[in-house]
Parts: sequence; structure tokens; C-alpha cells
Amino acid sequence: RTAGMRVIGFTGAAHSYPGHADALTEAGAETVIRRWAELKSVIAALSEWSADV
Repeated sequence: RTAGMRVIGFTGAAHSYPGHADALTEAGAETVIRRWAELKSVIAALSEWSADV
């Protein structure tokens, strides 16, 4: 986020753990997905949403 980039976290891998999504959000992820199939729609939604990051 410091670089002005929007961040999407991913928790669908084997190394994910309970609370991982919260940790990613606290670290700066704007949203978190659990399945790669969600990525396209999340990118589209973020592209339409132009609030300050």
C-alpha cells in the first residue's frame, strides 16, 4: 500500500491457517480471497471502486 498499490490477499493454499485472512488484512490487504476463481470478480470490483486507498 505504501507504493500506492491495491493488495488482494489469498488464503487458499495449504500453508494458510485460522486467522490468516485477518493477518493479511492487518498487514494491508484490501480484501482477501480463498479461491482463485474469485480473483477476476474482485479485480473488476476494485477497478470500479475509486475510494482513497
